[in-house]
Amino acid sequence: MCLFLKASAFGVSRVAPTPGCYAVALSWFLQPSGAFSSLMEAQMRRLLLAVVMTLGLTVPVMAEAQTPQANIIADDAVSGSPVRGERFAAKQCATCHAITADGVSPRMDAPSFGEVAKKYADYRLDWELEAIASVGHYAMPAKAMTAIQIADVTAYLRTLYDKPRDEHHRR
Repeated sequence: MCLFLKASAFGVSRVAPTPGCYAVALSWFLQPSGAFSSLMEAQMRRLLLAVVMTLGLTVPVMAEAQTPQANIIADDAVSGSPVRGERFAAKQCATCHAITADGVSPRMDAPSFGEVAKKYADYRLDWELEAIASVGHYAMPAKAMTAIQIADVTAYLRTLYDKPRDEHHRR
């Protein structure tokens, strides 16, 4: 086929037809009927041409649609404010979650923010919050959050758990 896919950590990032790909495909499909005399073969050529042209137009668009995933908040791309994060959590999250490090959540199935901070101490918590914002999490419905709000809540959660140092640093 005439397409090159460039894979990255975020999936297919670029799909580019090779130069002259369409011209070669078009010349093959439009060959004189002597080469392919049956009506069935001519219809198959037209169908295949339509598929090739459709892929040539839609696959690059689909690849570009995936590219914004690379713009997911990086560690230092948006610096969050723990103070704003705590305020947001008090307004938007406290009905179900305990928003302090050692509190008991109003809903038994909702972890406290201290538990969440500990669970995601070595993980991209902002990614988890972005997923929650768009699709929810288990029984939790999706919550509309901006990139700055995600960074703020992430910064606040990071203040709730001090990651233990390894044995080498305790001396």
